[in-house]
Amino acid sequence: MQPTITSDVVVASTQCPRKAYLFLFSPDKGIPHEYTAILAQQRGEHQERYIEGLKQTHADVYPYTVEHLRTGRGVLLHARLQADGLEAECGVLRRVEGLSPGGIPRYEPITFAGTFSITTEQKLALSFVAYMLERLQHTSPAAGKIMGLDGTAHTIKLDKSATVLLPLLAPLQAWTATDTPERPPVILNKHCPLCPFQQSCQAQAEQEDNLSLLHGVTARDIRQYAKKGIFTVKQLSYLFKLRTLIGSRALVAYDDVNGSSTANNRPWSRQCTARLFEGLTPVHVPILSE
Repeated sequence: MQPTITSDVVVASTQCPRKAYLFLFSPDKGIPHEYTAILAQQRGEHQERYIEGLKQTHADVYPYTVEHLRTGRGVLLHARLQADGLEAECGVLRRVEGLSPGGIPRYEPITFAGTFSITTEQKLALSFVAYMLERLQHTSPAAGKIMGLDGTAHTIKLDKSATVLLPLLAPLQAWTATDTPERPPVILNKHCPLCPFQQSCQAQAEQEDNLSLLHGVTARDIRQYAKKGIFTVKQLSYLFKLRTLIGSRALVAYDDVNGSSTANNRPWSRQCTARLFEGLTPVHVPILSE
């Protein structure tokens, strides 16, 4: 059975291709981070409070079905939009004025955040909902809303959601169309601490002596090193050279064994610390001013 591309998969693809792959194909969904679980719980509770308020103030509130969408009910709840192996969930769809070119009523999506501020990932998830809604009502919603935890409605323009999503969906759909898609390599990054697969990827990276274990090494850096035949931290270590400050603009001075110094009277504009060599005591390195 072909796996379904959901909002979580689309968002994960912008953080780490391997994370998106595991969401799609791995039966083990990892261990959710406590912080992520708390945000999901807050989001769910926030959504239910908002829906209860809608039921008290609006008479035309219905659960989502395709039939209710086409007949133009005022508010649709817990929408699950599905088409061509894609699926997006939306807490509330609210009808807006006008009809689509096909004569279908138009709706705007409303999603909910477990945070007070709105993140790029939440905006992307809303754009995916808008993209799926466009498939069903034959026109893209002009805007949607993300409800912050404090009740603030953040309006997000969605008229260009397809332009943003198509480059992200192309490789995901290529994976699902292949019988045995290639698993992306492990590349640790700043999103790893909150990832449910962090433990397994960290263990594999240590086993491989992966270059991404080094802080600041990006996927682009790893590709550049691979072109030079360097694939592990150990291989990279053989290229390390001690940096010395020797030249016309920098004069390195050390105390000798007897404690005499040759740099006390030299003019300098800033200080740095010289490396410790055997038998010598490092002192401040005077930099000659121009």
